[in-house]
Amino acid sequence: MVLPIQEQHLIFKTTTIVAAREQYIADITNWVTESANPPSSMYWKRGPAGVGKSAITRTCTEKLKETGHLGAAFFFIATKHTNPSCLFTTIAYQLATTIPDYRTIIDERISKDKMLIEKKIAFQFRSLIVEAIQELGKQGKRVQPKAVFIDGLDECAGKDGQAEIIEIIASSVREKCTPFHWAIFSCAEPRIMSTFKQGNITSFTP
Repeated sequence: MVLPIQEQHLIFKTTTIVAAREQYIADITNWVTESANPPSSMYWKRGPAGVGKSAITRTCTEKLKETGHLGAAFFFIATKHTNPSCLFTTIAYQLATTIPDYRTIIDERISKDKMLIEKKIAFQFRSLIVEAIQELGKQGKRVQPKAVFIDGLDECAGKDGQAEIIEIIASSVREKCTPFHWAIFSCAEPRIMSTFKQGNITSFTP
């Protein structure tokens, strides 16, 4: 029996999409686990809504959690999780659940500054992530490279906030002040596109 041409096309299209997703998943997990000298510690996967970016993110995080390479994952969701101020505090919390010595430092910092979680996101990132990791290094406790996923950046409230998040992470990658691989997933919104195109921002975008 020969299938109608329309059905053949649908099967081909579905198979191609599945194959592409599997390749993206393989590329991302290999970028985290096998690349001794990756082109960048910042990855950007862009695409229109509904193509399966979040599904790729979830599959990658599940695989990397199994191998011990997952640091944290944050999902911006329209009408639910859109506040940029929650991003780095959530990432710090998730890192603290898997790195006990890091958790001790975070607890001390928050106990000394109760308003820390209300401050600007650049300050949160510097205090809760960069400086905390550096403090561990001074103690001779090295944090192994791990992946941090940020999905749905275009759902983050405010174009300025979206751009600032990219710039903060890009700056940390340039300075090599954290051991993390940062994977960002979003629609190709103009402000996000223009921010990634800045000369001082280099991302791995296969």
